Amino acid sequence: MMKRLLHILAVLFLFGASASAQLQIITPAQDSTVSALTRQVVTAQSATGFDAELYVNGTFAQRKTVRTDGFVDFINVEVPQGPVEFEVRIVNPDGTPAFWEKRTMHILGGPARIEMELENSSVEANGQSTVKGFARVYDQWDYVIQGDLYITVGADSGSIATVDADSSRRGIQIPVVNGIAEFEYRAGTGAGVSRVGVQVGQVTAEKEIFLNTPTEPFTLVGLANGTAGLYSAKGDRSQLFDDRSFPDGLTTDGRVAMFARGSVYERYLLTASLDTDRKNRGRYFRELDPDYLYSIYGDNSMLFYDVQTNRNLYIKLERDQTYGLFGDYNTDLTGQEFISYNRTLNGIKAGHQDKKWKLSGFGSLTDRRATQIELRGQGLSGFYDLGYTDITPGTEKIRIETRDRFHSEVLLKVEHQSRFSDYDIDYTQGSVFFKQPVSAVDHDGNPVYIMVSFEAKTGGAMSYIAGGRAEHHFNDQLTFGVTAVTEEQSPSNFLMLGTDAKYSFGSMLSVGGEFARSSNITGSGVAYKLNGTSSPVSGLRLNSYYRRVEAGFTNETQIGGRRELGTIKYGLGGDYVLTSSTKLLSDYYQTHQNNSTGGTNDVRSVSAAVEQRLAAGFNGQLKVEDVRYDGMNPDTLQPFLATHSTLGSAKLDYTYTEKLKITGLHERNLGSSPELTRPNATSLIGEYRVTKDMTLNVQEKFYENGGMMSTVGFSTNVLENTQAYGKYEIGNAIGAYRNQVSIGLKNKLKVTEDVTGYLGYEKTKALGQRVGEAATQDHSAYSAALEYLPKLPLKVATKVEFGENSVSDKTNFTFAGDYRFERDFSFIVKYRGANESAKKSDSYRDIEHLIAGLAYRPVDENWLNVIGKYEVKVDKNHYIAPFIDYNTSIISIHSFIEPVRKLEFGLKYAYKASTENSVNFGATTNTNFYLLRAEYDITDDLNAGAEYRLLHQLEAGDRLNGYSIDAGYVVYRNVRLTVGYNFKGYKELDLVDYSLWSRGPFIRLSFKFSEELLGL
Repeated sequence: MMKRLLHILAVLFLFGASASAQLQIITPAQDSTVSALTRQVVTAQSATGFDAELYVNGTFAQRKTVRTDGFVDFINVEVPQGPVEFEVRIVNPDGTPAFWEKRTMHILGGPARIEMELENSSVEANGQSTVKGFARVYDQWDYVIQGDLYITVGADSGSIATVDADSSRRGIQIPVVNGIAEFEYRAGTGAGVSRVGVQVGQVTAEKEIFLNTPTEPFTLVGLANGTAGLYSAKGDRSQLFDDRSFPDGLTTDGRVAMFARGSVYERYLLTASLDTDRKNRGRYFRELDPDYLYSIYGDNSMLFYDVQTNRNLYIKLERDQTYGLFGDYNTDLTGQEFISYNRTLNGIKAGHQDKKWKLSGFGSLTDRRATQIELRGQGLSGFYDLGYTDITPGTEKIRIETRDRFHSEVLLKVEHQSRFSDYDIDYTQGSVFFKQPVSAVDHDGNPVYIMVSFEAKTGGAMSYIAGGRAEHHFNDQLTFGVTAVTEEQSPSNFLMLGTDAKYSFGSMLSVGGEFARSSNITGSGVAYKLNGTSSPVSGLRLNSYYRRVEAGFTNETQIGGRRELGTIKYGLGGDYVLTSSTKLLSDYYQTHQNNSTGGTNDVRSVSAAVEQRLAAGFNGQLKVEDVRYDGMNPDTLQPFLATHSTLGSAKLDYTYTEKLKITGLHERNLGSSPELTRPNATSLIGEYRVTKDMTLNVQEKFYENGGMMSTVGFSTNVLENTQAYGKYEIGNAIGAYRNQVSIGLKNKLKVTEDVTGYLGYEKTKALGQRVGEAATQDHSAYSAALEYLPKLPLKVATKVEFGENSVSDKTNFTFAGDYRFERDFSFIVKYRGANESAKKSDSYRDIEHLIAGLAYRPVDENWLNVIGKYEVKVDKNHYIAPFIDYNTSIISIHSFIEPVRKLEFGLKYAYKASTENSVNFGATTNTNFYLLRAEYDITDDLNAGAEYRLLHQLEAGDRLNGYSIDAGYVVYRNVRLTVGYNFKGYKELDLVDYSLWSRGPFIRLSFKFSEELLGL
């Protein structure tokens, strides 16, 4: 006792009576209250030779002795994110504290919220105007993250003009400097509303910019021609599909085509197109297919379509955010669940949007129906068979959904897919092949679905479809909308009416609801839901929902809606941050569904959990769940199952470094029937952050009954729902964007600056015993891909995949590349092969597709241009009886030659060989096509030409040939008169001298016009 008293007196003698004089914390400084470092240095000043202890948030961290200079340093002190309290104690020899001092600071957490501001909310859509934007990133304690962070910025129209800080990542990367990330948005050339989005990790924010109609000079270009011929025909024309193939007598034909765009009536923008001879009316939203005609054109020219329509006329009149059009369009009634209506149609559409109102309406006559296909991912890129061969080109909409394995209505992730850049579709075969494998489950066991919707021909008469939506924003808190759609059907029409509302009061309260009613020939039904979230006190978050979908409710365009028919679901959950290291969670839900056998399925679950930060780098969770299931038995011969069980789980996370995280999870069924609810299982999970926005995930899950689930793959943090983030860009590719999307695989793992790759592995076994969850078929899938994409001259991409399940084995192989040499030559090759073999029979299917293209396009001279293509398609389908083996090869060459000035030759040759074999049937066809066109410019206004065409079918000996001569003269500016004589004939050698011939003179008048010529 005396020794202790003397010790205290000595300290008091040295430092006086003030506690601040006895002990002082030097670092962290009093004004340095915020830091991003999770390892800190604490320095204190005190009496020499005394022991000092450091406590972090009340937990002992280190013990050291004050040096002879009067300082003590606690180095490499690990601290948690969030508020941190340092306490330094000078202790007596017996360990009791003599003096102490505290210092608080905040350690920045990960991004939890983004605030985004735009300098202006509207801008002229002239392709030049810009708007400055600012973004601040906050952690979960609402502290601004000052730096060492990049945000990803993108827009669904227009572009981001700020320099990209990291071109190897998708989107535009902007650094955070002094708490602010500044960027600049540049408007495009189309009026409307652009959504500008920012993202850090999984946190996103979005703002709208109103793009106002610019003033554009009016431009009109067009042509008109008319042809009259007096032909005489010989031979029997009664079997011809169309008499005009071999005309007899006076024949007339003509065409008018024009395109107009520009400002009219001051601020209105008109876009119009007319073509009385427009072809390919079965395709919507015509666009350039990188694999159509030729894979490469040999240069970097780009084609864009201001007008997309499958009919003769397109017209659109717009002013700012108000427009009306006649042509191809998507209805785009999305954003809701029950009353969503998203179809591709041709007809009329109008819309208006301002800060208060958003209005749209449409109408169409169509002979097509909306069709939806829902497929589970298989861990492979394809082929995924849609089961339809009458798909209307250009109407498909594909997205990949990850849904909660217990709550099928909950969307965890949605990835919208774009044709060419994300997938290839064969409309004839009705199959889809993705650039990247589509998993069956995610790393938490949640099912992954491929959702495909498209228009398919009905073969019936044309019927009308009409609908619209009105949405009103009363203020920043309240939004109300109404939707109505009707379709003409027999004997009664389809009608759907619905309404929805959202109300939010900051973070305190947010509620929403939706109600819909539909009726058609099969009956009627309603669907509605209510949901709400609230945070009544700091640290507490609550969420609740109630939803009902009657079995009679119908909406063929609602994604995933069929699985929700006949359900009633409701639940309540929440979490509470008790302390900086402790979090409480609870959840209750109940599901009732009428099943297909007339019975019901009922699931009720109550759970409670606690998450605790245990020590440096360690976080744990304990969870208890009480589950009751009554309904269909998915795994036994008994038709119904009633079971009740209590489930427990323990989870431990260890963050080894900022990049590496390891998780262990054990699930234990505490009830009496573990084989019928969720079996006991142990999981090991590893996550390694390869780059800032890409993570390698590895998981192995072992079930005590012998089942397992294994996955290896990559996940990325990008704004998949924004168009700008869905683009696939490879710089300096031959043929620009056409080749980029044609050969690219969208790999995620960056090996070097020019090399990217992908590795994927998933295996599931014996997962079907877990009632109440989405069933997953036992399967294995392996995939590996590599891309070598330097600037020039060579690019290569390859991928191999293997998959198997209880039904079949699958193999896919892809190879693609392009090469440019000597500046004038470019070459591309693309091959895809797939095989599926049944395990319990001899059935199989082989699919192969090869495209190779070569182009000679001289840079320094232009007297010779040649482009050629070789294509092979093979489909051997032995799953159907009788089987069908189909093989076709096509070779085609185009050439343009100008040996001397004023003399031009155009040549085309094509060869097609096809074989089709089946039981007791076999056919082979070989066909040649030749075309030669020669023109000579006698003067600037007068020219002469000749043309020869031959279509030769070898097996039958059929010859369809034609030749003509003509002379043209420019009789007036932009007016040309052509006269000539046409020969056209057909011979069939398999019949006795069967021939058909048509010949005679013709005259053609052609007229080109523009706005200047017409005085507009």
